[in-house]
This record gives sequence, C-alpha cells and structure tokens, in this order.
Amino acid sequence: MATTSAKDDTDKPTKIPESVRKALDTAYSTSKELIKTSKSLLDSHTPSRPIGNGGPSSSPSALSSPIDAIAKLSGLLHSHTVRTALTCGPTASSPTATLDCIKALHEPILPLVTEFQRLSTLHEFPGYFVMGIRKEIMSLFDAIVAFLGEVVEIARGDGDVGSRERLQYSGMVMEVCDRLQRICGDGPIGMVCRRLKDTHDMLDDALEEVVGIIEDEIVDDGWSEDPAEYTAEEKKYAERVHAKLRLLSLLYKAISRRRLTPTTPYTKSSRSTLDIVHAGLTTLSVAVDELVSGITGQEDPMTLELSFIQIMNESRKLATALRLPLNGEPDGRESWFDTWLAKLA
Repeated sequence: MATTSAKDDTDKPTKIPESVRKALDTAYSTSKELIKTSKSLLDSHTPSRPIGNGGPSSSPSALSSPIDAIAKLSGLLHSHTVRTALTCGPTASSPTATLDCIKALHEPILPLVTEFQRLSTLHEFPGYFVMGIRKEIMSLFDAIVAFLGEVVEIARGDGDVGSRERLQYSGMVMEVCDRLQRICGDGPIGMVCRRLKDTHDMLDDALEEVVGIIEDEIVDDGWSEDPAEYTAEEKKYAERVHAKLRLLSLLYKAISRRRLTPTTPYTKSSRSTLDIVHAGLTTLSVAVDELVSGITGQEDPMTLELSFIQIMNESRKLATALRLPLNGEPDGRESWFDTWLAKLA
C-alpha cells in the first residue's frame, strides 16, 4: 500500500510556487514591453544600446557588417527558442529553468534592433533589401510574443504541451530566424533574383490563361456558374496582350541569364539600379495579374488598356535599367536589349 501511495504522489502534478508564477508573469510582461519598445525603435531609428552582459553572445557589433551581426543574432534567437521550448516539452526540467530561458531569449533582441539601425543608416544597400529585413524582424517579434505567451502558460501550470499543440509558435519563431539568416546570406542580389523568378513564374501562368482565351470560344474560369464566352474582338485583344507578354517573358529570361544571377557580385554603386529593378518587378507582377484577370472577367476595355500601358512602361524601364551590367561596363550584349526595346514599341 505504501508503494501505491508513493506512486500516486509521483503522478500528481507539481504545484508551482506562487512566487515563481508571479516571476513568470513579470517576465512575460517584460517580453511584451521589450518587443513594443523594439518595434518603436525600428520605426523611429532611435539609437539603442544592447542589453545583457555585453559579451559576444549578445553583442556581435564588432563584426564588420551589420548583415553578419543580424544573421548571428537570428541564429542565437533560434538556439534560445529551442532551449526554451525544451523546458516545456518531454524533457522539461522546472519552471525556474523556463524563467532563465525567457531571460536569455530577451538578450539578443535590442542588439538585433541596433544592428538593423546600423544597416539602415549606412545607406550601402537597396531599400527593398533593408525593408525586407525589417519585415522579417517585425514578424519575428510577433512570433516571439506569441511563443512566450504559450511557454508561460505551461510553466505556470495553466496548460500543458498537448493542450498547446506542442508549442506551435516555437516553429514560427525558428522559421522566421531561418528566413532572416537566408536573406542575410543571399544579400540584395539573392533577394532580387528570387523576386525575378517568382515574377517570371507568375507571368508563365498568366500566359497560359491568355492562350486559353485565344484558343477556346468558351472558357470556364472556375468561379462563374456559366463559362465565359469571348467575342472575336476580345480574342483579338488577348492576342495583342499575349504577344507583348511573350516579349516580357523573354526579357525576364535574358535578365536571369545575363544580368542577375545568384553569383552576380553586389556593389554599392548598383544600389539605385537594383531598387528600380525590384520596384519594377513588383509593379509588373501586380499589373500583369490585374490585366489577365480583367481580360478573363471581360472588364471595361479602357480599364484593360490602362493596365496594358502600365505594363509597357514598366517593361521599358526594366530593360533600360539593365541594358548594361550592374558594374556599368559594356559586355557586348547591350544590342539584345536595344532590339528588345524596339520590338516592344
């Protein structure tokens, strides 16, 4: 009987001391306030000082580049997230250990903001690259608050890993950390190359839709109860659009082979050109989608024509911006872009 009684006592959940529960609540409140302050600093670019003991784990600003520092701090946050999650998982130790992990997770946050501020004030990188990193940092902060909320709930004894779907937000934090590290590793060239690939893939899909309109009298768009039937005039307009979009597809292919590849070196002198290219690809992605959707939906011809003109103008700007390589030195391929521009006219 004594053995059974001892076993029953072991199975009972350990009661969390009230002092520890309050400490966990305070830590979570501190986390939310820290994230709120960090977001404000990102918006205002107010200089901040790293917190912590100033050691290499929390302040890597001695590195030559803020990009290197951001990548390192993202990796540190990834590691702290794993450690914190483990204190609430099958290998859980104690609420006190969780509390220590939460405090450790706080340490890289302000240094991360500081390094982003350093990156944004150096004016050495394109705006889209800086804003892309900022967007991921904001997403990271949101994920951290949600993650620590579920961690504290479990550590206080108000929930368990099963009820919280095994700390679902820990995966979100680690995913954003991985994206930040990838962006930092790829640099501005890698980011614009991904944009180019995504935009080209979208254009190929749009071309297939236009071909369907040209070749079939009746097209089922998957939304309407009755399939759309296109007139001869609408088909003729679709053929005109298809011809220009095919040219745009050729331009994307030429850029990806002759101007922007993952191995293209980045230099500060190419910053303005890359901003133009990234903005152009973003605009073209939206404009092509709107035009093709408008044709499919048989929208007003004037509205369609305005979208078409926008695509032509952005295409010219893109081809002109990349007529020369990013280093500005002719490579003998400028004539291809000149011919392309002539065909687009």
